[in-house]
Amino acid sequence: MKKAQIIVLVILSILFLNCEIKEEITFNKDGSGELFYTYDMSKMLKEMPESKNTDADKDMDTIFDFNSLLNDPKFKDSLAALSPEKRKTLESLRMMKMKLKVDSKEKIAEMGFGIQFKKINEIKDFFKKMEEAQKITKPNKKGNPIKESPLFERLSGKDQNVAYNFDGRNFTRTTTMKKKISEESNKEIDKMINSGDKTKELFGVLKYTLILNFPKKVKKINNKNAVLSNGKKTVTISYGLTEYLENPEKLNLEIKLAK
Repeated sequence: MKKAQIIVLVILSILFLNCEIKEEITFNKDGSGELFYTYDMSKMLKEMPESKNTDADKDMDTIFDFNSLLNDPKFKDSLAALSPEKRKTLESLRMMKMKLKVDSKEKIAEMGFGIQFKKINEIKDFFKKMEEAQKITKPNKKGNPIKESPLFERLSGKDQNVAYNFDGRNFTRTTTMKKKISEESNKEIDKMINSGDKTKELFGVLKYTLILNFPKKVKKINNKNAVLSNGKKTVTISYGLTEYLENPEKLNLEIKLAK
């Protein structure tokens, strides 16, 4: 990977704690589809002071497609030289995609992770796969205090299990916390969110947005915050990021489609 790309990824890791999150699922008629998470750090970037030395060389708009990488004859020898453990990790990421977009002039900074599926209930350990994808595409610095914080665990989904089920007509999304949320963890998250006037203000406007695109119209949904569009085939639910961080289970929902 080019040095400029590595620098950009390190910057994105720092900005990661101040980002909007979009979770989007698109279903095909046969139940297959794609799940995609986007971490949008653009608002944080716009709050940073203007720099006279804007480095356009660090701008990028690229997709890492692990399936294409594994099938590319140019990388056959390189892949063969990897340890069995690393090859196994890469193989588990075959259906993953990673998108990076940085535009210094427009102050855009986005990082996204997606996975294609035949049946969404087959998706397991998605957040773990996201972490593995990051390790492969950027340096892995151990002992990073940011990554060990409760806030990072909450934003990255490491402290929760999210289960999806869709049988063609009924859809459910269920979040289960891996461990009981301690009062100490919530206090630390609250402390980081309110660490300064600017940080508090920024977290106040950031959102977690869930978008669901179905092949049929939605007949019934148990979330009063849901907004229907695209002929009632698209469901959008948004919560303030602070509200989501305090209770990720707010995004548990049940949806029934029309016949």
